[in-house]
Amino acid sequence: MTIPSIDASPAKKFFVDMLTRDIELADAILDLVDNCLDGAMRQTDHLDSKNNRYKGYYARLEMNKDHFIIEDNCGGISQHIAITQAFRLGNTNFGHDQNMPTIGVYGIGMKRAMFKMGAHSIVSTKTETEEYNVIIPPEWLVNDHDWNLELTPTKTGLVQSGTRIEITQIRDGVARLLDDQIVFQSNLMNIISHHFAIVINKGFTIYLNNNEIKPSLTSLMFDEKAFSNNKGITPYVYINEWEGVKIELTVGFYRDLTTDEEDETFLESRNSSEKAGWTIICNDRVVVYADKTRLTGWGEATVPGYHTQFIGIAGVVKFTSNDASKLPVTTTKRGIDGNNEMYLAVKDYMREGLKTFTNFTNKWKSFGNSNTVKSLSNTTLPASSGEIVDKIPKKQWKSNPKEFGGKFYRPSLPMPKLENKIKTIKYAVGVNDFNIVAEHLFDNTEVSASELGRKIFDNALIEAKENE
Repeated sequence: MTIPSIDASPAKKFFVDMLTRDIELADAILDLVDNCLDGAMRQTDHLDSKNNRYKGYYARLEMNKDHFIIEDNCGGISQHIAITQAFRLGNTNFGHDQNMPTIGVYGIGMKRAMFKMGAHSIVSTKTETEEYNVIIPPEWLVNDHDWNLELTPTKTGLVQSGTRIEITQIRDGVARLLDDQIVFQSNLMNIISHHFAIVINKGFTIYLNNNEIKPSLTSLMFDEKAFSNNKGITPYVYINEWEGVKIELTVGFYRDLTTDEEDETFLESRNSSEKAGWTIICNDRVVVYADKTRLTGWGEATVPGYHTQFIGIAGVVKFTSNDASKLPVTTTKRGIDGNNEMYLAVKDYMREGLKTFTNFTNKWKSFGNSNTVKSLSNTTLPASSGEIVDKIPKKQWKSNPKEFGGKFYRPSLPMPKLENKIKTIKYAVGVNDFNIVAEHLFDNTEVSASELGRKIFDNALIEAKENE
């Protein structure tokens, strides 16, 4: 008796649709830029990562309603890699990049991005010895019986070793977004300026429709004199190396504390607190930016939830490893696995660092506004660099007694003295009433609320003392 076989092969159209459904267009594009950067890393893996490692390397993005193009000069894809790995829908060789700090593990980024945007793709690549095209036509995406692609040796038009991907027959919803310069392209440039800030700062250049994207780095206030006189602002720092992952955490103030003169509407606006919160970096890519939720410790345990009074607090955590599978990053490369064992351990120190600066802020707030400490530090250093770690004296480091290990530096922040304790008077009045009193006391309605309040109080204080 012949035993019948069962067809368990995948339905390609279903596979392609499911692969692209749960990823945003911006994330798909960032995947392609990530691939360019991986190429640059392979070309420069012999260089010191603290220098301008990626100087001269670039990724150029061009997009409109009819096509999307990304081109780089990052070394290209060898025919061997193209035939055996690059075009497979998934990575069967986990760990082949374990000597390079990438964040790609699953081998789906390039294909998912192409399928997300359009039905026709041409991948052209040039190495020092090879040059070829690979075409993915619309009919291939729906043919369950043909999983092969043709590699055609040909002149690609690429001047330098690199790769060019051109996607056409753009899907309807995607076409509208790619053509939107006001919202989508502007937001994409902003995301890229955050996500690739570190590598851009190290010389890698990214263009969108010929516009060069500048990095958006978080820098923290740092006063070296604080090590001797305990009167300045320095960050809280924690460092460790755990199972092949280097961990570097810094948190502190990136701007002056809030003052009574700052408008409440401004403080609550998105732009005012854009850099506040936690930024998490995995192998030089920002995977979480300015988070102010429980994911990064806000509102957990004894840490208060984020409020605009904490607008000056920012923190950066860097995870670095030559084995990307050890990083606590999600498959989209734009998120953190909040259940990851290593991340949960690091989160304890994120919360400890936050409490250091929320407590500081609250104490000064209870003694009046922050004008008193406003200018204690005017030096800033990039929180994502090793400069802060290098400047901390060895004797100031403390070993972590917990099993997770590592060491930390806890700053001695300047606290208010009891004799300087003051009260803050704050209340709201109608604009018309405000203008009447301001005109009466100053002959001017343009004075600030704090000036008017101060004048009213001073007058009342003089009267009260006279009647004692």
